[in-house]
Amino acid sequence: MNYLGETSLILPGWPGYRNRPGRSGLDYLDSEFELGHMEGLFIRALITGRLRTNRVAYLILMAVVSAFGLLLFSLPVIESLLGGYVFPVVWCDSLLPGALGILLLWNLVLNLRQR
Repeated sequence: MNYLGETSLILPGWPGYRNRPGRSGLDYLDSEFELGHMEGLFIRALITGRLRTNRVAYLILMAVVSAFGLLLFSLPVIESLLGGYVFPVVWCDSLLPGALGILLLWNLVLNLRQR
């Protein structure tokens, strides 16, 4: 009956915990813990450069999201180079999409290099 291992029975957020024996899998907190665990794995793979895929659609999506993030990051830079004033809030708001764009572009290059 324990086909996912002992960890899935005792650790909230681990895949299989919300569907353990005697549970329906519809508990809101268990679902949120599992979502947080999966998002953490995705972010860890993104940062370490191990976000791998062979599907062309995902590679194209990575390129589009990366380009959009880098565009949002470069807009305040271009505005300040042209002599305009850019509020510090705009600079801070552009850092997260810029970091995401750089990380996705790095993983995209690593994916294409692997082929």
